[in-house]
Amino acid sequence: MEISPHDLLQIHVKPYEKELTSWALQSLNKAPWVVVRRDETTNIPVGIRGHKRNQRLAFEISLQDVIKKVTPYHIFKQKMWERLPVERKSLTGIKALSHIYQQYPTLPFGVGGSVGFECVTHQESIQKTSDLDLLLYLPEKVSQENLQQWQLFFEKYPVHIDVQIITLGGGFSLQEWLNKTTRTILVKTKSGPVLVEDPWKIEGKR
Repeated sequence: MEISPHDLLQIHVKPYEKELTSWALQSLNKAPWVVVRRDETTNIPVGIRGHKRNQRLAFEISLQDVIKKVTPYHIFKQKMWERLPVERKSLTGIKALSHIYQQYPTLPFGVGGSVGFECVTHQESIQKTSDLDLLLYLPEKVSQENLQQWQLFFEKYPVHIDVQIITLGGGFSLQEWLNKTTRTILVKTKSGPVLVEDPWKIEGKR
């Protein structure tokens, strides 16, 4: 099983019960899902989400304890937000996501953050102030004109849309790339953040 940052993993919780904080265990017993994070470890580096914003725990799990994987790309392509209850579909982030799909159904988007988590787990994670976190998978460089066009499109929505470009080497902010005033940009890679001039020239670190 190939596992990448931002993937959501359903896991067996029992092997980790003694290692977890009370809130983390309570959260996983309710929804046994974790988010893959970037780190160089022998196991799978994940993050555990609690019910409060300040409840986030960096953790590691074994591959043998993974039951199921859902990628951000799968959430977008399968329109998983359509399976949410009617009242949750009325949230600003979900309405924006649905409209983005209608406008760009073939673009390789993924859905992350609280919106992606709720789409998969059906646990109420989206707040009124939540951003819509999107991933845009671009293994090959695209024109600056296209990137600017997409950013202007996202800025029309009443919810803040945070787009991260995912290349073969890592991930970086679309907005930071377009607004940068220096030659370099910060790219998040598996081995840590790095400053580079061309994020498409980093390989094998995603």
